[in-house]
Amino acid sequence: MKSDTHCSIITILNYDGYQSITQDEVTGRVTGKGQASDTNKNDKNDKNLKNGRKKESDPRVKEFFDFWMITFQRETGQPYVFSFGKDGKLVKDLLKVHSPETLHEAARASFKNEQCRRRGLNIGILFQEINTLIGLKGMNPLEQAKREAQEKREFEEGML
Repeated sequence: MKSDTHCSIITILNYDGYQSITQDEVTGRVTGKGQASDTNKNDKNDKNLKNGRKKESDPRVKEFFDFWMITFQRETGQPYVFSFGKDGKLVKDLLKVHSPETLHEAARASFKNEQCRRRGLNIGILFQEINTLIGLKGMNPLEQAKREAQEKREFEEGML
């Protein structure tokens, strides 16, 4: 556990060991290792599946989470702390409009963008800034550098 004035970061060691799947010998239900089988919850989930109410998760969301986590770690030296419900919804919404490749490019650009770095590198900021980041991608590198230098000057002047 690592704490600072804003949050605590908890790193889980041996994560895969806690995620292994086992089959309950009594009910035959599949549960995670160390978890009790919750019959009522599983029965409700079974009914939802039969009634077509259970939505399949989009594998592209997990793939983007993996990409974001690795990129965030590489760029900041820190692990990213996900808010899976909130971040998941934002990524699902982005994937309705943009391809995974476009999201990857925008994410890479966000880590280099001064405004995104100032506001905080997270999926919410990526969601808010994606159109700008995609626009920067098509911009001449010299123009992009000038724009980012101007943003940095404006920020520093505002800080004084």
